[in-house]
Amino acid sequence: GRASFRYGVEEQATLMGVAGTALKLMPQRTRVKFILTQMAKSLMDVNDETYIEIRETPEGFVLADFTCGVCCCREAE
Repeated sequence: GRASFRYGVEEQATLMGVAGTALKLMPQRTRVKFILTQMAKSLMDVNDETYIEIRETPEGFVLADFTCGVCCCREAE
């Protein structure tokens, strides 16, 4: 988890539209929310069938993927 987050901050910041330095200066909770939100947005932009919500709780964040793994991207004949 921490390694993936660090990779997202250091390597993927420019892809998220924010300079790496600015992202590093954000408080940790704000960074996590920003990265999760951008990740969800990117996934939903790539696939119209995908619907992901990010919810903040006192304990942390909930990433809810409402996309059906069985029928996602399938089309009826």
